[in-house]
Amino acid sequence: MKIDALITAGGKGSRIKEIGTEKPMINLLGRPIIDYVIDALKESSHIKDVYISVSPNTPLTKQHLKNKDVIIIDTSGEEYCVDLNYSMSQMKTEEVFICPADMPLLSSSGIDFVIEGYYNSGVHSYSVAAPYSLLVSLGISPTYSLPVNGVKSVFCGVSVLDRLDMLSMRSLSEGYVLTENIELIININTITELKIAEEVLTSSKRSSSGD
Repeated sequence: MKIDALITAGGKGSRIKEIGTEKPMINLLGRPIIDYVIDALKESSHIKDVYISVSPNTPLTKQHLKNKDVIIIDTSGEEYCVDLNYSMSQMKTEEVFICPADMPLLSSSGIDFVIEGYYNSGVHSYSVAAPYSLLVSLGISPTYSLPVNGVKSVFCGVSVLDRLDMLSMRSLSEGYVLTENIELIININTITELKIAEEVLTSSKRSSSGD
């Protein structure tokens, strides 16, 4: 079964304004970071259509996406939950995969892992979390934490949920996957995280070339 995906790309990106551009358009090894996310979703065996929510905060991103095979959703950019609900109303499949535009390490295998985990979990909302201690060890300073299975954790913004139940305002049963897979846990909110992504992708390219 294939499900729709939503990339959220309408935020203000206030934590990384020193880069001088919209967050989805941050350059990573010659490409905007959102392009890595789009490619991963397109390569996933479980994704149908790719929707991307933009807003007045991200006009350059919207312009960039016009040449992509994606469906653009215009939102207000003022309140995340309101914009998310509106985006959900524009999508088609019963379940949806959601991720932010700032996860360039995301891979098709990671996406498939999360979606398959959702279907095996039996819950209506399934989210990815990383151990707080792991992020700190990478030089990242999380701004919050929540317990997951007794472990101090940080949610990464990747989830699968029942779109119809969400729109009907029903209470969603929740499940979580706690992972150390770097593809699923790095959000580009700071220069430190951008450098981590650069190092991981550069290392990956070297490995694939046999160097």
